[in-house]
Amino acid sequence: MMRTGRPATNPITRLLNRINKCSGVFGEDGKYETECWLYTGYINRLGYGTVGIRQSFVLAHRLSYEYHRGIISNNLCVDHLCRMRSCVNPDHMELVTRVENVMRGNSLHAVNLRKTHCSHGHEFTLENTGIDGRNRRYCKLCARDRRRKFQGYQGHGKD
Repeated sequence: MMRTGRPATNPITRLLNRINKCSGVFGEDGKYETECWLYTGYINRLGYGTVGIRQSFVLAHRLSYEYHRGIISNNLCVDHLCRMRSCVNPDHMELVTRVENVMRGNSLHAVNLRKTHCSHGHEFTLENTGIDGRNRRYCKLCARDRRRKFQGYQGHGKD
């Protein structure tokens, strides 16, 4: 069966034709040193640009990185240093491990792992940090204080 409609174009050409290099955007907080290249093609629900290749889609920032810098190893992720997911400027990207990429992000998991002190100001040290049954860390000093307070309540009301 013969294909009808528009002729197929190279994915790199489609990528390059959908980049706004004069976006006026300098990162998520507006303080990045160089301008973001915003992808103006299809943006998925997570905010990443996508380019159709054959019967699937490729993330635009990964395609841009590979076009400008070279092949991305399977065990590495492309981190947006500017924090703009639709940015395809290769100068705004760095290859990092999945763990490093998550730790640089703003997810609840990453924010909590970066904390150095508990909510009461005790430092998370090897001696003061415990791991509960759900693999979450906790402050041993605070746990001890809660236990003492609870045990104190247990004594009231008895004859």
